[in-house]
Amino acid sequence: MTQYSKYLIAILSAASLAACKVGKDYQRPETPLPAQFGTAAAGDSSVGAAPWKQFFPIRPSRT
Repeated sequence: MTQYSKYLIAILSAASLAACKVGKDYQRPETPLPAQFGTAAAGDSSVGAAPWKQFFPIRPSRT
């Protein structure tokens, strides 16, 4: 093992430990949500209910 790789390992170890200190006091900001979020009933506009030929239309080839 060369002398440079020892320094590189030491620097990377110190940097990774310092990264833990940076994010320690993070607090998630409040996100405003619409009033109907989570209470709205599912409608008929589901992608899963569409026929696949309507969802993936066949385009003419460009030959």
